[in-house]
Amino acid sequence: MEMFTVSRANARGRRCGALRVLGIDAGTRSGRRRRLACMPVFAGYQPSALSLPPPDDLDVTMADQKHAEGIARLYSDREEVATAEANAWTQRTLGRMSERGCVVVATTDARVVGYGVADWLDPDAAPDGFYLLGVVVDPEFQRRGIAHVLTERRLDWLRERTDRVFYFANASNRATIDLHRTFGFRQLNHITSIAGVTFDGGKGILYEAGLPPRS
Repeated sequence: MEMFTVSRANARGRRCGALRVLGIDAGTRSGRRRRLACMPVFAGYQPSALSLPPPDDLDVTMADQKHAEGIARLYSDREEVATAEANAWTQRTLGRMSERGCVVVATTDARVVGYGVADWLDPDAAPDGFYLLGVVVDPEFQRRGIAHVLTERRLDWLRERTDRVFYFANASNRATIDLHRTFGFRQLNHITSIAGVTFDGGKGILYEAGLPPRS
């Protein structure tokens, strides 16, 4: 089992508190574990904030090579890594996706404004299965329902492959917890770590949702 990384303070000096998992880099090189890619700091919790509708031309589809540059840009901006590292992560992630996982991308005016990942995990202390591993949305397009659409599209993909899906989060990540509750995720139990991940504050929550076939 590969090791995940945990969050750190972001550029504004806020303590992240979120898991930043976004990719499973299978295998080893020269006997050394390779560090997993991370997902960005979660959005601030503002349930009463006004939201705008999604862009009229929003397109959400499975990612491929034509989206690689845009995905790498978002990854580089949010992870504060060099372009070369972001490009390498993007190529590994896109190359790994098949029946074991997917990358869904949102575009508007030919610009990548968000992406989300789902992948198969087999953690030691949690159920094997498909997990939603994070959504990244360009700050300019946040609070426009894009994360919801990206999650919905990943669940549609998973519905053809499984009847249940898992998700985990830091207990303080209220924004993502509320998002996933709208899709029927229910709490299974509190966890302090999963698949090598240690949560900030030691407070993580594992969730599960059933995926009945569409009628």
